[in-house]
Amino acid sequence: MKGLLWILAVALVVGLIVILIPRPAPAPTAPRNTLPSWSPDGRQIAFSSDRDGNWEIYVLDVDTLQATRVTDNDALDWDPAWAPTGEHIAFVSNRDARAASGYDIYTIEPDRRTVSRVTYRAYGWDGDPCWMPMSLPDPMTYDPHIVFVSDRDGNHEIYNLTISDDSVTRLTYRERNPDQEPTLSPDGRQIAFQSRVEGNWEIFVMDVDGRNVKRLTFNPDDDYYPAWSPDGSNIAFTSRRDGNNEIYVMDTDGRNKRNITNAPASDEAPTWSPDSQMIAFQSDRGGTIEIWRMNSTDGTGQKQLTGLE
Repeated sequence: MKGLLWILAVALVVGLIVILIPRPAPAPTAPRNTLPSWSPDGRQIAFSSDRDGNWEIYVLDVDTLQATRVTDNDALDWDPAWAPTGEHIAFVSNRDARAASGYDIYTIEPDRRTVSRVTYRAYGWDGDPCWMPMSLPDPMTYDPHIVFVSDRDGNHEIYNLTISDDSVTRLTYRERNPDQEPTLSPDGRQIAFQSRVEGNWEIFVMDVDGRNVKRLTFNPDDDYYPAWSPDGSNIAFTSRRDGNNEIYVMDTDGRNKRNITNAPASDEAPTWSPDSQMIAFQSDRGGTIEIWRMNSTDGTGQKQLTGLE
């Protein structure tokens, strides 16, 4: 019994010493600024950031590089996509989720901060929003559509949502191969997207009704995050074919692929300026994930846009 009491006494003293010894504070996590989306007028870039301790949507003034927070919610707000009218930003959030995996698509008016919910899963995942372009002869008759990804039928497939009546049309039926990250051609006739094939991501294109699927990339490493240029001539994407994530640009038929970042960092998630002259992207080349931009033709003029405060 005495031996047991001695052991307990020693343990108590050691415990007190451990408690009283000052411990170094954990290193702060650097804020991350990700997933840029260029506004239709070219003046702003929406992006996701956890700079205030929670993932929110921000809007960056391209000239002043001042960022404004446009969502304010304890949940995760993520993956912004600017509407072609410039009046709304679609984003993904779990603010109304009933389960940890519940994500829906919302829209917000950046100036008024008015939020509207446009999908109602609660227990599932709806994400990767992309707006149908204003390609009609009369923009006044534009009926907003959001092309998005959902697991509502058991696999990640691509769907088309009509905002005016909440109708949803399934576009892909690839069953075992998840389809993600849709991006529309500027004339609204085709959708480029990524799909997992033979263990890695590849870029495909299809008609806007889901027909005539065609594969554009053929590489044993991942090709993903496609983004169609506003002038309709190119598709930018991320690829690991050179050993790390780089931004590539190719013709819309899959030809003439070229690496335009050529950096030893991870460069991802390209988005085009409305005149197709610039590409914004996320990169960790400075040690933290920030938004950068460059010339779309050859990758020159690379400039950091966030994390400069």
